[in-house]
Amino acid sequence: MAVARRSGHIENTDIQQHSTNAGLAKVSHSQLSCGSFRSQTDYIKLPGMTFYHQVWNQRVSARGESPEDSIFLCVTSHGMPSVSWCETEIDDRRFIWEPPRCEIDFVSDVGTDHVVLILNKALLREVFDAETVSRLLRSRHCLASTIHNKQQFTNTVQKLIKRYSGREESLGDAVTRKAINLEIFDLLDDMLTGTHGQNGYFADTKRAKALSRALQLIESAEESISVGQLARGVGACQRTLEYAFRDRFGITPVRYLRWSRLNALHRDLCIADPRYESVGQAALRHGFTELGRMAGEYRHLFGRLPSESLVSNPPRTTPPLHEVLRAM
Repeated sequence: MAVARRSGHIENTDIQQHSTNAGLAKVSHSQLSCGSFRSQTDYIKLPGMTFYHQVWNQRVSARGESPEDSIFLCVTSHGMPSVSWCETEIDDRRFIWEPPRCEIDFVSDVGTDHVVLILNKALLREVFDAETVSRLLRSRHCLASTIHNKQQFTNTVQKLIKRYSGREESLGDAVTRKAINLEIFDLLDDMLTGTHGQNGYFADTKRAKALSRALQLIESAEESISVGQLARGVGACQRTLEYAFRDRFGITPVRYLRWSRLNALHRDLCIADPRYESVGQAALRHGFTELGRMAGEYRHLFGRLPSESLVSNPPRTTPPLHEVLRAM
């Protein structure tokens, strides 16, 4: 049976409806302060994933357990009142993380504003390797991150909710759902490795694997490709590739792709016969129309001008670009 895809906005004056609205049937909420209860919930539900932005106006406690097949993640907005989670204060540098069927016990102050993500284990296994999933399922209560990454997570989730709220047709599109999934997992990557790799879940898995696949795709491509095509080809967000290339090579994917074409030009010049081939002809074949700019970048990479490669009869084999960059 197909999983319902829903999005919307709910305003509520009954605190007991929160668990039902959020898909947390095993959690009971109680009001701890005086006055009428009011809340607003904006949400998106996709196969294997639910996320929502929730605001309420009273001091509230909640007790129960996380869903039996899903991870529960909660991030409070920056500058909001603190939340006590299992007797631990969740400040601006921490976020809540509970594996399936674990205790939920929190107290939030008046005016709490937070984002929640409920993520099915099966979806994790589709995206990450077994070791990473095992680590994620063993972690609990609260994890460290940075203020910047927490803000980025809450802001992006709220933008996604605003963008797709009420747009059932868009959420039924497989390409749209994949794009949302990739963006959410990219945010998780930043959250979990936000304190100089302190939590260490993704630093050696997600970005490294995306980079490895990207390098293979670049080397095997017969035509020029864009960063967008590269990201789709490796199944990662462009931002993930941006971080991966900067971490490994200190340059953007855009520059790497351009320099990869330069390396292909270098390879051709190394085996070309100057009686039948000119630098200009070879450059145009590889998509370079500004020969002066190309020559400057070529000299930066290879220590010589293109014309010198063509006539100096250098070695007939040239290494791939990532090896050239490592040797610089």
